[in-house]
Amino acid sequence: MKLVDITCPRCGASLSVDAGEKKATCEFCGAGFLIEDELRHMDLDKMEEAGYRFEKGRQRAESERREARLEGFKTVSSKPSAPRREPAASSEKEEEPTADDPKKEKAEKDRKELYDWIQSLTAALIFCVLLFSFFVRLIDVSGNSMYPTLNEGDKMLVSNLFYKPKAGDVVVFKTDNYDPDKALVKRVIATEGQEVKIDFVKHLIWVDDVLLEDGFDPISNKQDFPGLQTVPEGCVFVLGDNRNQSRDSRYKLIGMVDERMILGRVYAVVYPFNQVRWVR
Repeated sequence: MKLVDITCPRCGASLSVDAGEKKATCEFCGAGFLIEDELRHMDLDKMEEAGYRFEKGRQRAESERREARLEGFKTVSSKPSAPRREPAASSEKEEEPTADDPKKEKAEKDRKELYDWIQSLTAALIFCVLLFSFFVRLIDVSGNSMYPTLNEGDKMLVSNLFYKPKAGDVVVFKTDNYDPDKALVKRVIATEGQEVKIDFVKHLIWVDDVLLEDGFDPISNKQDFPGLQTVPEGCVFVLGDNRNQSRDSRYKLIGMVDERMILGRVYAVVYPFNQVRWVR
């Protein structure tokens, strides 16, 4: 019989058991256990402890080698180095602002204001270019066919933004048959589907049998007007306010004006400055 010392896995008591037996019972807590398993656990614990001791020894040796190298370095560098000199604190007072500082600040402020002005003017210029390129036009009046509403040389503000022609509007348009390169300005009298009748003897105009009373000169110049006419779809019938001195829809080369040829409605006269006004 071979006795071995083991520890009870339950209560931790030290026991002497026969290594030839498979099982054993703790005489203190009565727990049963396999002797072979406990022996294996003990071997593992011894191996872990041996590994732990080896690692500690390796770390201790490495530390001693580092200390030895450090001592050798200190021996070679036995000459003391000069102590580092900290910069002396200045006892001088901070430099007081000179008389030139306010001038520099003012110059810097002036430069900033100038830059802001240039930015603002540039933005305004770009806005005007876009506005007058795509939404608004300035067109000069040539002739007296729209007198007294418009005069020769007036500069008109014209826009077609979201515009749909309606009776009474003053519009600028072009026509392919009558001087295609020239824009004409007239007043819309009737729109698509409406009937226009003119009595040149009595100087009267009817639109859908309703007498037009607009206060302009009585109409007497028939030109090429054939009689009762119905405005075609997508077109308008126009007349000049100076009825007897105007080439308009009465003239066969102009006739009914296609809405697609309308450049826009005249909203205002912006020049001459002493005659700035809305156009109605």
